[in-house]
Amino acid sequence: MASLGFNTLLKRGWRSDRFWTSTFFFRSFLRLIPLAADTRALMKSQYWPRGKINEFQEERLRDVFTDASRVPYWKDMVSSLSASGAAIHQLARFPVTTKKELVEAGEFKTTDPAYAWKSDQDRTSGSTGRPFSFYTDWGASLRSYAVTERIFRTLTKGTRYPIVYMRSRERNGFTFWKHTWLYSKGQRDVAERIDELVRISKNFKNGFVLYAYTSSLLEVARQVEARRLELPLRAAMAAGEHLTNAQRQYIERVLKTQVFTMYASREAGYLAFECEFHTLHLNEEWAYVEIVDEHGTALPYGKEGRIVVTTFDNRAMPFIRYDIGDRGVMSDVACQCGRTLRTIELKGRTAELIELSGGRRVALLDTSSTIDRFWDAVRQFQLVQTGVHHFTMRVVPGPSFASRKMELEAALTELFGEPISIMWEFVETIPDAPSGKAQYFLRTF
Repeated sequence: MASLGFNTLLKRGWRSDRFWTSTFFFRSFLRLIPLAADTRALMKSQYWPRGKINEFQEERLRDVFTDASRVPYWKDMVSSLSASGAAIHQLARFPVTTKKELVEAGEFKTTDPAYAWKSDQDRTSGSTGRPFSFYTDWGASLRSYAVTERIFRTLTKGTRYPIVYMRSRERNGFTFWKHTWLYSKGQRDVAERIDELVRISKNFKNGFVLYAYTSSLLEVARQVEARRLELPLRAAMAAGEHLTNAQRQYIERVLKTQVFTMYASREAGYLAFECEFHTLHLNEEWAYVEIVDEHGTALPYGKEGRIVVTTFDNRAMPFIRYDIGDRGVMSDVACQCGRTLRTIELKGRTAELIELSGGRRVALLDTSSTIDRFWDAVRQFQLVQTGVHHFTMRVVPGPSFASRKMELEAALTELFGEPISIMWEFVETIPDAPSGKAQYFLRTF
């Protein structure tokens, strides 16, 4: 017989979604009951033997296929599956699906109308140039609340502190318990919001966790340093943008707290979190994540490829082998933290691959890491590719820029592996994207 924790993770018995997603329960404080049960189960399942995690994912994938059979977009594909065989092997028969394909199919084909009445509509920011409207049912939201609870308990060693969520808009599935939303459009808005953040912090005498885009956290640190402010932080969470080692060190030194990251997307939810050893662990109870090649074939551990995601809980709009637009490397090497969840290393967004001649590509993350070595020379940057070998580098210069400019240019040329032309443009600030994220790379040709 399955344990109570296993039953809870599968939402069976008294933890059934049919019960807790009724309007009466879901819209009231009684949501804290399934939140507590799910969180308790997730805190244990991250240490399950690997075989039990595999068993759990097999069962959840079968649930996904059942849910998908009621959605027009997936119906024919599900009907062609074999009744026997491992669910993970059946999953490999599905094609990799992109945002573009789901947008073109339309909501009628990609959504189960039976769950529309108890779902919330959301949208991506369109940072890749293609905004995407999607639905998340309340059952998925309930599980997502617990997934984020585990994340925040991890970075504060089990103790749950209030969270100040510093973003331009809230999102489905982000924990609602001990959570304060501080509206901010992004880095440009931080200077105007810093006094409000200080006022809010006074309500949390025992400390709080600050959650924001990486660029916004950097600006908070700059404001705190320049104005000699104090914030009673227990931890900081940088999300949505790459965090370089120099940025992490600077934020931790100024804000006097540890900085963690998570990996998430608006439509696919919270996919991975950093443990106390700063290793990204996949939330394998929430989604099945694969690394695949350009043809959609799963790659072995240690090989870099596209990240595709199959989420378990969103019955309203199943995501199956969904290309999230990122690249990464997965590992099954045991982490010293003791968690048995697989780990992942992010290699950047597909849209942030800088294409050169002869099919050569350079990841923006590698460019950021190179510029990271010149932190005293470049406060902020935006790389604009105006031709195959031609770039404009917009920079907010630091104190040592003049003396290190030639060294930086040589380092970038070495990284790209071929001669490039760089025009330097000095600016006081670099505008964020409409979503509030920093824009580190643009292509204009």
